[in-house]
Amino acid sequence: MASLSEISIKNNRLSDITGICNSVRELHLEDNELGSSWDVNSNVMSTLENLEVLDLSLNQINVLDAGLFAKMLQLQRLYLNFNSVDSFPGGLFVNNKNLKILSIAHN
Repeated sequence: MASLSEISIKNNRLSDITGICNSVRELHLEDNELGSSWDVNSNVMSTLENLEVLDLSLNQINVLDAGLFAKMLQLQRLYLNFNSVDSFPGGLFVNNKNLKILSIAHN
């Protein structure tokens, strides 16, 4: 699994994720329940340094850790649509120099 590049775990009832392979370049987690009992935090996502695409849409997320995306230096597209995020911590994307698309509709 060292060369796994894309994971799609859409449309489930996941409330937690752990152990995602760090070679993943695309991670699709849309339409789960990650925000209901799991605050999306930097500990879970810190190993995903090669991630280019992350979709967390439709997850009931309302809190984002300030360091959540800090180690995702390759991140190019981030989708947070249809959540309940009402604010973004200062400096949230300071390390994401490659970020081209940030979609935050319907929050």
